[in-house]
Amino acid sequence: MWWTAPGDDSYAATHRGAGPAGGPNALRHFDQSLAAVKNTPLQPAQKLEVLFAVDDYVFGHALRRRELADHTDDSPEWAFALIQAGGYPELRALLGDDFEQALATWEAILGELDADRAFETGLAALLDGLALRFGLEEPAGAPSGDDAPA
Repeated sequence: MWWTAPGDDSYAATHRGAGPAGGPNALRHFDQSLAAVKNTPLQPAQKLEVLFAVDDYVFGHALRRRELADHTDDSPEWAFALIQAGGYPELRALLGDDFEQALATWEAILGELDADRAFETGLAALLDGLALRFGLEEPAGAPSGDDAPA
């Protein structure tokens, strides 16, 4: 599908916006995106709203994965010190006051996180919400049946 985030999101994250805005790759992406909503009853401006929302989600996801990959070697001490200094009550409640325990908690959370599943869940929620907002029976171009995310 055109919205599937590849395992290596670095291309999208680093090449988004590279080159002229109307270059052939951007035009191809826009044309393929329009094909995904062509059979909807949406007005042209509504189709663009849907496409922009999906693009923002997909490219935002790619940028976040790139950002996380770029900082895997960062030392967590500075973040822990800031959390303990105050101003981050939710993080402090999540991680606690002991540095070693905080690291273990964070590693356990990351160990349970499936980035691909998180992407699919978020995309499905976005498409479902867009379908409701625009009165569509099901998200335009969304997978159904065996192809649908769980």
